[in-house]
Amino acid sequence: MSPSTIAIYGAGCAALACLYTLVELRRRGRPWHRNCYSQAWLDGWSVTHVGHGIVMFGIAKAVFPGTFYEPLGFVIAAEAIWESFENRNWVIRMFRRAGDKNYFGDSVANSAGDILACIVGALFTGFFV
Repeated sequence: MSPSTIAIYGAGCAALACLYTLVELRRRGRPWHRNCYSQAWLDGWSVTHVGHGIVMFGIAKAVFPGTFYEPLGFVIAAEAIWESFENRNWVIRMFRRAGDKNYFGDSVANSAGDILACIVGALFTGFFV
């Protein structure tokens, strides 16, 4: 398989993972958007998702040396899976019991923003490190 074919498959898989996550969050009743704690498109936690992208791209690059698209696809899919996991009711309850009483889960827009923030971190690492 040529590198461009692999890149196309990787981008398609990552896009499907993101789409699935956002549709699944909405199906579970997550609101589209709200301008309150952890519900806006970007919030105070967005910077941590940039960090996810930086760290995960570095790890994925060690697994897929010499490539760019495979680690990027891995990072995008992993962050989409994390967003789905993070917004399960039992995880939300766990965060609230741990002391974050204002956390009610993310909106769909916030999860999309978190995935984009992760992509920014991965691209930064891929281009500059």
